[in-house]
Amino acid sequence: MKVVVLGAGSVGYDTTRQLIEEGKDVVLIEQNGERAKYAASHLDCLVIHDSGNSFAVLQRAGIEDADFFIAVTNSDEVNMVSCALAAQCSKPKKIARVRNMNYGRATFEGAPFLGADYVISPEVEAARQIIRTIDHGALSDVLSFENSSVRVQSFVVEKNSLFAKTTPLKIRMKIEGVFLIIALFRNDDVIIPRGDTQILPGDRLFVATDEKMMHKIFKKMHRNVKPIKRVVVAGAGTIGRLVIDHLLRHKYDVTLIEKNSDASKEMSEKHPDLLVLTGDIRDETMFTDEQLMKQDLFLSTTGNQEINMLTAIYAKIIGIPSVIALVHKANYLTIAQKLKVDATISPKVSSVDAIIKYIRKGHIRAFYSLFDGKAEIIEFGISAGNELIGTKLREIEMPRKSLIISISRAGRDLIPDGSTEIQVADDIIVIALRADVHKIETLFATLL
Repeated sequence: MKVVVLGAGSVGYDTTRQLIEEGKDVVLIEQNGERAKYAASHLDCLVIHDSGNSFAVLQRAGIEDADFFIAVTNSDEVNMVSCALAAQCSKPKKIARVRNMNYGRATFEGAPFLGADYVISPEVEAARQIIRTIDHGALSDVLSFENSSVRVQSFVVEKNSLFAKTTPLKIRMKIEGVFLIIALFRNDDVIIPRGDTQILPGDRLFVATDEKMMHKIFKKMHRNVKPIKRVVVAGAGTIGRLVIDHLLRHKYDVTLIEKNSDASKEMSEKHPDLLVLTGDIRDETMFTDEQLMKQDLFLSTTGNQEINMLTAIYAKIIGIPSVIALVHKANYLTIAQKLKVDATISPKVSSVDAIIKYIRKGHIRAFYSLFDGKAEIIEFGISAGNELIGTKLREIEMPRKSLIISISRAGRDLIPDGSTEIQVADDIIVIALRADVHKIETLFATLL
């Protein structure tokens, strides 16, 4: 598969890196000299230092033979124009990153727009992830799946936790119910655990189960599981506004903190049920004067990720049960949980995952990259003609560091064992290290 990527910013760079690691033939176009130089020295692909809104440049990149064209520069207009230019070639599917909601609206409804077959908005993807996290109690990051009630959540193992200094097998004996410890992250390494794997304090643990069982697990860790009704949102940018719109439609009690008086006035006029406080979220008197510690959830979506982290930590310290912070750097995602931030949302990660899912959409229902791309969780649909139909799981030569998390069949979710047979229309969720993803896809993927 050949892919041409326009833009070597955070989304373009990470998308290119993941595609290269999957063995794709990638050409990257970047107009900025420093970015182009950095990409050329760190990525194993052809980097063209030029503008992408020229058909001649696209031809140099091999657009006529490409399967996909991905335009992810910081300019909506450049992305859309380059997709229109690429549309002169019949072969490539075209993906455009946009921030202007007016550009994206037609495509979000499923219609191609200005040559783009699919439009991705980092803000929309991040808002969806935040809403999903809130809907599931905001106890941690939440990974959900298209045709399964199973979800994956993570938490850092504390020193005195019942998960510390024990094994998955012993934990299953302590907590009654069906759940699976699918991965742990330790010292920048990904471990797909076995029954006798030792779990240590400081490990970030990923658990797969249904909502009821997940709440039971969090209760065992003395974590708050009460319904969220009152929410404080810091920041009235695009992401904050999208989340506020959703929360108000679903009858949450929402307070907005925004330092820009014009934005505060606009939000107050648009939403009569929204309590709007004009001020700087960094001012700790804002929390005390407005009694914000009585809220159920604090969500920081300002444009400054450091402020988001610090205010979320402070909100946790003063007694707000659940906090969510919007971040951009991958290393912040791991640091945040160690600092008691319940969930971190990255527009970059959400966008890259959405792009990769679209590229693979023929056979993949859901896709998540973990640990800065070191591992993936993939939901496959098994269609007629798949060679594994009728095969017992014990007979499948799975990569050693991979795990079948669950099988959804006829509305039921199964935690499978070696005797489970694969059937037509099964939905299978698998976790694997990046190096083994191609083999996993070869095993389970049949184009729909």
